[in-house]
Amino acid sequence: MGTSDVMDWNMESITKRDIRVSDEVVKIMKRWNNEYLNTPVSEGKGANLLKKIQLSGISG
Repeated sequence: MGTSDVMDWNMESITKRDIRVSDEVVKIMKRWNNEYLNTPVSEGKGANLLKKIQLSGISG
């Protein structure tokens, strides 16, 4: 992305480059998602509030 010295701008070559870039974006997003899902979560105010709600019997 950015500057390119590609001289072949027919539809087939554009499609091939588009697929290659899309594959890279998908790979990056999958890696980010895996890292995000493996992040340890600490109990915060939300978890404590949920416990209080469950103990008091309040339902939404």
